[in-house]
Amino acid sequence: MQSPSLASCWWPGLPQLWWRGDLRAMMLAVLFAVVLNFALTATFVWPEMVSTGSLAAIWTGVITFWAIAAWTGTREVTRIRGRSVEQQQALFINAQMEYLKGHWLEAETLLRELLGIDQHDGDARLMLAALLRHSDRTGEALIELETLELSEAGAKWASEISRERQLASHI
Repeated sequence: MQSPSLASCWWPGLPQLWWRGDLRAMMLAVLFAVVLNFALTATFVWPEMVSTGSLAAIWTGVITFWAIAAWTGTREVTRIRGRSVEQQQALFINAQMEYLKGHWLEAETLLRELLGIDQHDGDARLMLAALLRHSDRTGEALIELETLELSEAGAKWASEISRERQLASHI
């Protein structure tokens, strides 16, 4: 996987959509496109459609929205660049080794670090849920399973989520 470009930050939501596949970011990108198209249409095609004061407010909103989104996108790209894919894989492998040894605290620390880098990492979230179940923290495990189930990665892990819920209910 190549490193994300800062050029992707020029369109609101694009870094999160492109590099993580976040559907909420897609909705943000589409919303920005609609608002920008409205502002452009009101300015150049039908200037009589909106009053001058309203048009100024619309453009202020568009520019503010763009600036905030560009700033958060830049932070996202910087965070993604901070950890290479190889480093993330190494973290997961280390967490897996600690988990298999029964070193729950060490494994949990590594998994939470990994989820801090990418909160949409379904593999790490599922392992964290199993770890929490093994640690008799079923409430937290069920929250992690719910979070995973509602994420895009949840479909991939549907049967494992169901199994983990069954195991958690027998504790």
